[in-house]
Amino acid sequence: MVDRMSAAYDHFILTRFNLRYGADPAPESWLRHRLGYFERVCLPSVSSQSGDFRWLILLDEEREDWFDDEISRLSKVGCGFEPIWISGMPTAADLVAPATARSEAVHILTTRLDNDDAIADGFVVRVQGQFTGQDREFINFTNGLQMADDGRLFHRSDPSNAFMTLIERREDAVGVYVDWHDRLATHGPVTQVAVEPMWLQAVHDRNIANTVQGIRARPGLLAERFTVTVNAALVGRLELLRSQVTSIWRLGVRIVQKPSRMVWAAKVVGARVNNVLRGAAHGR
Repeated sequence: MVDRMSAAYDHFILTRFNLRYGADPAPESWLRHRLGYFERVCLPSVSSQSGDFRWLILLDEEREDWFDDEISRLSKVGCGFEPIWISGMPTAADLVAPATARSEAVHILTTRLDNDDAIADGFVVRVQGQFTGQDREFINFTNGLQMADDGRLFHRSDPSNAFMTLIERREDAVGVYVDWHDRLATHGPVTQVAVEPMWLQAVHDRNIANTVQGIRARPGLLAERFTVTVNAALVGRLELLRSQVTSIWRLGVRIVQKPSRMVWAAKVVGARVNNVLRGAAHGR
């Protein structure tokens, strides 16, 4: 049975895969690299979700047969997704249009998810639990993880991250891709939800954020929170503690260099220091 609040909206996860923002389409080497991350990290994390939602993958319609075959194959794996082929360089209106066209609800929720990242088990249900009939409001889970290419896992907190959800009325929908994720606060209020890590950002040499910026996390946290087919690098207790202390020091230096985020970062450091001390006290 679907409750009345659930029936009041439709929820769409939107993933831009290879949409172009220049004259040329993405090269084959880039596409194959991203397909690997998508299949190992992104796809299984979404397939693990409960709750009622639809996943739309936004793709450049100019493609080769091999890529078309791969997208067709992957769309049948797990929860399944719907490929949306888009011509040329899309606008924000082009990106939300597939969602509004598939809904007759008063409200829609659009969640952004990059093709090389993951959402935690229960993410969708937690997002939908924030719905109260808002006209326009962003939901941001502040806490997540970053994973380096070598498997090292780090805590990360971000007040405007790449996993935000926009709740809005369908008839006035602009969609969560209305702007870069770090500028979304200019388009509506942002509700910050500070809970356990709710997202995982893969850090590698072919994404924009190619450096880890958080505090080292224990590797077991990955399997506890996420359904993915990659493993975190193992680390001994003393090495983990040493790395955490070093990370806290570096984060403190960045706070001083970037006063605009000092209040936010100070809260993050305080919480992380408390977690490190508790972990050391319990031998974790």
